[in-house]
Amino acid sequence: MKDNLNRLIPAIQREMREVSIRLAKKRAESTLEHMAYHDSLTDLVNRREFERQLVQSLHDSRKSARDCVLLYLDLDQFKIINDTCGHMAGDELLKQLSKLLGQKLRGSDTLARLGGDEFGVLLRNCDAVDARKVAENLCKEVREYRFVWEDKPFAVSLSVGMVIMGSNYKTASELLSHADLACYAAKDRGRDNVQVYETSDLNMQQRQRDMHWTSRLQSALQTDDFILYHQEMIALQEAGADGFRTEFLVRLRDGDDIVPPGAFIPAAERFGLMPRIDRRVIDLAFSYLDRTGLGREARAPFSSICPVAH
Repeated sequence: MKDNLNRLIPAIQREMREVSIRLAKKRAESTLEHMAYHDSLTDLVNRREFERQLVQSLHDSRKSARDCVLLYLDLDQFKIINDTCGHMAGDELLKQLSKLLGQKLRGSDTLARLGGDEFGVLLRNCDAVDARKVAENLCKEVREYRFVWEDKPFAVSLSVGMVIMGSNYKTASELLSHADLACYAAKDRGRDNVQVYETSDLNMQQRQRDMHWTSRLQSALQTDDFILYHQEMIALQEAGADGFRTEFLVRLRDGDDIVPPGAFIPAAERFGLMPRIDRRVIDLAFSYLDRTGLGREARAPFSSICPVAH
């Protein structure tokens, strides 16, 4: 009101405060939304959002018949940098490589950090030939990159698993699983190379079986599914045969079945689970010896194989 101008300035101040609050609220909401879909270290798309985009691309490719390719990238020997220089160096390397990789991709592609030193790339409207060229170029760029931390230079390389997205795929988890298998195959074949997932590849079939066993063994280590058998060891000559000797043999209980070690030990060795299984065997063996007195008083019948109770 013209006859009440002394209230004008407080009214303007009040409106400006409310505008500032609304803007701050919008910025906070925008920041939270960004954080929900992006990695906090590299600011790349995170795994959750990447999986959502994979599902969308699967749906779009069925409708339009356009080719899409998934690349699964894993840094070779990244642990060396973390162990020798600390996690700050490792984090800095991940940030630098994120920028480097992003510069070599098209605007229509998606680069994501899937966790640790693993990245995913979604190549839209890209056939297998061009996708392989992209993957090989990414390997080349990283291979030629020199990371320096506290005046110490480090060489870095990539192993890449590649999956051609087709109608045979239904879920993002299946795509990522096959891309991960191909990436491991690339590491097995010398690192710093690209491996395409192929269902007919015998090495990948074996690795898929090994990964199944790895999940099963991880579960068994949390339960009582490992059991021991023992059989007495008898000297062929009486001389020097004092004392009791026995051999412990590990088995895996799978429902009503007993799985021999030849079925799961190769997978355990391949995925670094043997030290944990060894410790479990030692714990079970000493527990049994302590409980039964075997080796001090009791003697098992020759050549008998008896389950060791938990």
